[in-house]
Amino acid sequence: MKKKLSKVPISINEIEKMKEISINNVKKMKEIYTYIEAINEALDIGNRLLKILEKEQPIKKENIIVFYFLRKTLRLLEATICLIKNEFDEEAQITARVLLETKISFDYFLLHAKTEYDLLLQKFIDYVMLDKIRQLEENDKESKHKIIKSEERRKKWMQIKDEISKRYSSAELKSLQNNGFLGMPLKNMAEKTNNMDLYNMAYRLCSRNIHLSDLTDQFQYFRSIKNNEVFAESRFNMLIAIMYECGLGIVYYVNEWLGDPTGLKKAISALIEKEKNIKKEKRD
Repeated sequence: MKKKLSKVPISINEIEKMKEISINNVKKMKEIYTYIEAINEALDIGNRLLKILEKEQPIKKENIIVFYFLRKTLRLLEATICLIKNEFDEEAQITARVLLETKISFDYFLLHAKTEYDLLLQKFIDYVMLDKIRQLEENDKESKHKIIKSEERRKKWMQIKDEISKRYSSAELKSLQNNGFLGMPLKNMAEKTNNMDLYNMAYRLCSRNIHLSDLTDQFQYFRSIKNNEVFAESRFNMLIAIMYECGLGIVYYVNEWLGDPTGLKKAISALIEKEKNIKKEKRD
């Protein structure tokens, strides 16, 4: 029996109570509430879409990559919310960065999907296979407990690797192995999908927590309480913004890709429109 995703609701009252973040500005409260409402809605609609895709037996060829992006997005959203609700904001920046990568990659996929879907699907499958073979090879080198004990099966995997390698030039194969099935570094994809503002706002900030360079976070308790509150609120706002931009954006386009099976395209659009109005108010 497959384990189903459980919705993890998030509310402004709950977050404020647990985190003791003071948001005194009424406009700021409205902005954060709008984001949280949209994140909840994205999770709800996203889980409905996932159930629809899971009922496809077997899954349709044209939905394989979309299923991957949707499932990844929902799990990252729920993981980030769980971390925030348990006061692991620093660690939540790790899942938020992966969510950002997922959004940029998904947008780039959509740019080429209508005209190059079959090619992308082939690269997607090849990348999955090469990644699995690389894991097996590393296991053979380092572990006393081999995953594949049968020499015959091992030879079969190596044959698959050779077959995949023959489909690409050496440069294409290197790009596939280093950059995934989309074959392009994340920053380049961000430029081509008009996501540089999001990339610049969040990618490097969140990367600090993946690598051991989040010194500011680790020494936060040596700062004054006031400065610490400002830093914590800023980080929290960034996490909410990433979840909103990435979660709602991906769910919207997955719903559109599937032909609006939930009948909620207008509802999702309304949530996006609310955020645009808030940004307009801030500019005015």
